[in-house]
Order: sequence, then C-alpha cells, then structure tokens
Amino acid sequence: MVTKNNDFDIQLDRPPNSKIRLNATICIKILDEMKIIHAAEVQDAKEHDRAEPDWSNTVEMLLRKGVKIYKAVTKKNESRT
Repeated sequence: MVTKNNDFDIQLDRPPNSKIRLNATICIKILDEMKIIHAAEVQDAKEHDRAEPDWSNTVEMLLRKGVKIYKAVTKKNESRT
C-alpha cells in the first residue's frame, strides 16, 4: 500500500532499515559535484582493490554525511541560544 505524506510517497509494511527509491530534481552544479565525488570514490576503490561503488552507494553516502553535518550544525546553533 502506498500513501502520500507531505512530499513523500511512503510504502507501508516495510521492514526497518529497508531501502526506498527517491526521485529528485537537483541543480546541475550539484550534479557536477556529485560526479566528481563519485569518480573519486571509484578511483579510491580501484586503488584499494575493492568493488567499485555504484551511484546508489555514492548518493546514500552523501546523504548520510549531509544529515550528520546538518545535525551537528543545528545542535551547535541551538547551544548558542
């Protein structure tokens, strides 16, 4: 069953920590930066004899790091007030 919640379509009855598919529109400058980061991750994987990450892994890594930084900045700003 799919239900609408604000801007997200949410698939109900999903196990915890399952993956969902996102569809987003981003600025071309952000995409260019993501391409550079993805290429660096692929190069790093080759240099360390690891499997090359696919785009999904790169995007998830960037989202996780972005969320972590966002929370840290928000917490820091809250402690100032």
